Amino acid sequence: GMATVAPGDADADGIPDYAYAGDVDGNMWKIDLDTLSTASVGYRLYQAKSGTTVQPITTTPEIVGHPLGGAVIVFGTGKYIEVVDNTNSTQQTVYGIWDKPGAVSGVTTAADRYNLQQQSFYSVTSTFDGATYTTSAANAVDWSDKLGWYLDLHVSGTNPSERVGYDPQMIGNVLNVPTIVPSSDICSSGGDSWDYLVSPLTGARPDYSAFSGVPKINVG
Repeated sequence: GMATVAPGDADADGIPDYAYAGDVDGNMWKIDLDTLSTASVGYRLYQAKSGTTVQPITTTPEIVGHPLGGAVIVFGTGKYIEVVDNTNSTQQTVYGIWDKPGAVSGVTTAADRYNLQQQSFYSVTSTFDGATYTTSAANAVDWSDKLGWYLDLHVSGTNPSERVGYDPQMIGNVLNVPTIVPSSDICSSGGDSWDYLVSPLTGARPDYSAFSGVPKINVG
């Protein structure tokens, strides 16, 4: 099935011109709302894969204007809907795909994702006042050579993998990506969650301490 659609207003006239939506087969679709009366109204912008394994998309993408024109479509992969999902250990990822101005076809999905800039997490985490923090890379994106970026989420052997189960959202000029790592026990209310703040254009970490001064939230 298809996830919730995100409308895009390219000319700022208050009327959506495009819509983007993902599906459980890893496809991010672009629909041209200005040409609905024609035979061709859209195309697949990208198909998310880890190697040859499809990464399902079940949340709404964010649409962010690109400084060179067009838009970066940001979305995460992963599914937490069916009973079997709580034990799934497949690698999931956050993507930012550049929908270039005037494009009439999508971005090629390559096994090594050579056309996307990789961002990654550092292995070091820190704990302060009972909360755990991690840091990711801030690699620059060469837009003359790349068509977006990706950030692989955490996996841990055969344990349930981290995945995006809630909609990414813009907070000011940074992207908030909430993730979940479900408990493998379907009867348990446990599990973990991470809250990431990255640049929507490059996937890089902010150049300031994003969580500085944010109080810890105690649950339960």
